[in-house]
Amino acid sequence: MINTMNNYNNYPLYNAEIFHDACGIGFIVARSGKPEKRILPLALNALKRLSHRGAKSYDRKSGDGAGILIDLPKLFFKRLLRNEFNKSIPRREVMAVAMVFTTVRERVWLEKIFASYIKKMGFNLLAVRKVPTEKKSLGELASKSTPLILQFIISGRKIRKRNVETRLYLLRKSIEKQILKQRKKSYICSFSSKTIVYKGLMASAQLDQFYLDLQDKNFIVRMVLFHERFSTNTGSTWDMAQPFQMIAHNGEFNTIKGNRLWMKARENEISSKFWGLDLDNLKPITEYAGSDSKSFDNVLEFLVRSGRDIFDSVMIMIPDS
Repeated sequence: MINTMNNYNNYPLYNAEIFHDACGIGFIVARSGKPEKRILPLALNALKRLSHRGAKSYDRKSGDGAGILIDLPKLFFKRLLRNEFNKSIPRREVMAVAMVFTTVRERVWLEKIFASYIKKMGFNLLAVRKVPTEKKSLGELASKSTPLILQFIISGRKIRKRNVETRLYLLRKSIEKQILKQRKKSYICSFSSKTIVYKGLMASAQLDQFYLDLQDKNFIVRMVLFHERFSTNTGSTWDMAQPFQMIAHNGEFNTIKGNRLWMKARENEISSKFWGLDLDNLKPITEYAGSDSKSFDNVLEFLVRSGRDIFDSVMIMIPDS
């Protein structure tokens, strides 16, 4: 008798070996190196065309996550400071913006923590802004979990010992350590003088409908890194949307557990003349509650802010096979 059972799949309903879904990513850059009005609309349109690379919940409107990392639109924020807060960037100082997800209950606590550490690190807090959004553009699930979104606009002088981005990294990690210590839910999407992240638990077509800033005619940029998420090994939440501080990634790191454990094991052995006593404020270097892409972003940022070239850092983390 011929055993015909071998002709059939013995797999259950889901087989990881035959499914290769992954996020959608891309970037658009102005070749001139200067902000151009056409760049953001082009990037948003390209992101919308990646909708097939993302996933939606049962309501068909709540996406797995979408977002953009852009160069800081300085014209937009300078006009915003002048018109809404009657403030301006002091001469010889650099502007930076923190994009933050928080809750109404945590807002007062968070503003105190930010104000304290901003002053401690030698920066000036210029304004705290509630980012204008349109919740009606989201699906039911995403709308119910929408955070309070704030921007902390600050300024600071350039100093020789450490550049502004390095000091902002230390500032952000110090605040994140307090958030972790106090078991708060707040999350810092980005904190930089060069870039800013707009993202959330939504489909790609909803991004510019939700964030009203992206519809402003003065919101002009020269670079956009965009991402449409298809979650595989982590849940769908606002903070898991990409891009992160430095990267947007599609796919999975199969060795992520080992990578995280090795980073944890090495933390006590790390020493640095560059960071000195500030090194302890950078730990934990890796956020274990995040996705594999988030952990990769954590380590890459640590290497770059510690003085390594970004290309060398990437080669260290992704060695030749």
